[in-house]
Amino acid sequence: MTKIAIVPDSLGGPEPAFRAVGAGRQSVGRTPGEALDAITAQLSDLESGTLVVVQNFRPDAFFSADQRRRMDELMTRWRSARDWGRPLPAAEQAELLKRPPGGRLPSPPVRPGESPLRRRRLTGRPSV
Repeated sequence: MTKIAIVPDSLGGPEPAFRAVGAGRQSVGRTPGEALDAITAQLSDLESGTLVVVQNFRPDAFFSADQRRRMDELMTRWRSARDWGRPLPAAEQAELLKRPPGGRLPSPPVRPGESPLRRRRLTGRPSV
């Protein structure tokens, strides 16, 4: 079964967009479903087994609304820095990696085609 991550991706425009990434491929859609449909169309029959896990992106026991908003801001800045080949400022990187009280550290998004072994060497954590 192929793992596919779907993340918000504003693309710098006013319209919301979502990016689906997995199996060395990626697609963009106006909705998570559209992004998923577009990437699924790129998969072979052997890769297309589907299990969908939906994250509601609302405040919960691990992150308050303010913490989620800040995490979204930091992840947007992290993706932009990554795309431009620049490091995230040290203070923001430290804030992004800070463990929430009682929660697990979130893994940064997996880059298209990134190897799980390389991911483990760089972060000490396996790909999600």
